Amino acid sequence: MDVDQPVVVGRRLPVVSDVRALEPFRVAVTWEGTASEQLVDLEPMLERFALYAPLRENAALFAGVAVGPYGSSIEWSDGAIDVSVTALEYLIAGCEGPSTAAGIET
Repeated sequence: MDVDQPVVVGRRLPVVSDVRALEPFRVAVTWEGTASEQLVDLEPMLERFALYAPLRENAALFAGVAVGPYGSSIEWSDGAIDVSVTALEYLIAGCEGPSTAAGIET
């Protein structure tokens, strides 16, 4: 095995190449290898978890969304708040996310 090749176990996660904030609590995500944007409604996640309170309360902060390291997430405040690509996929699919499915409450 070449040490410069990534090891992939299971399916390869999608990579975010661009993101921009929309209102209210929506983002337009462009995935690596595509030219089209996909709209993601973050409201279910932002309303449920205390971690996201600053984004609910500060529109300017929400507008500052950026692509996280290696395109593995979207983030705010230099990574202090983030949403993983896996969570984005759950939201796109209309699910509430893995932590809700596991019965974990905040």
